[in-house]
Amino acid sequence: MIYRIVCRVLPLVMIVTLLAGCRSKKDNVQPDIRIEEVAENVAPWRNVYLPVKVELLSPKRFAMSGRATMVWNESIYLSMRMFGFEVGTAYADSSEAVVTLRQPQKVMIELPLSDLLKKHDVDVAVLQQAMLGSREALALLPSAIRWQADSDERKSEVMLSAVYKGKEVAVKLTWDLGAAQWNMDDVRRWSPPGADYRRLSVESAMKIMESL
Repeated sequence: MIYRIVCRVLPLVMIVTLLAGCRSKKDNVQPDIRIEEVAENVAPWRNVYLPVKVELLSPKRFAMSGRATMVWNESIYLSMRMFGFEVGTAYADSSEAVVTLRQPQKVMIELPLSDLLKKHDVDVAVLQQAMLGSREALALLPSAIRWQADSDERKSEVMLSAVYKGKEVAVKLTWDLGAAQWNMDDVRRWSPPGADYRRLSVESAMKIMESL
């Protein structure tokens, strides 16, 4: 039962999370001052590895924890776990976004990002900063996406919500800044899924959301 829920909800959570920041008419956003202070480094940071809790608040409630690896203005990599096992990943760079599920079956969702980012004059750095809770980056989101952000020295909370075909979709990210590792010499790299993964279209994933 729990894996069936994961299969239905995780792609939606990750797609909304990764694509929420795809709009900007301004120049690149530099790291938020509060985040800089936590990193204790001169901006921009090179990379960061930190725990994150991802919660779907609506139309259903579901939560899981994981780890995120971000390379500044290059890539975003989320690894989500349940009971100590990796059940899904999400990866995004300037060319594509890929969501994978390992349980109950191996499924992958691919979304080209290059044209979308260019259309809205956005780069990966803006997405990273919006996800981490920079109000300056979040302010660049389209008006259809509502957001709330709150942070201190230990954590950053970001909530994104929008209405899709009459249903509110709300996602909350809670980042453990106190456990973050900044500017590492070696970073965890994403491995593309193998040929044994079945491809699922973005349209199919959104139809899953409509059935929730």
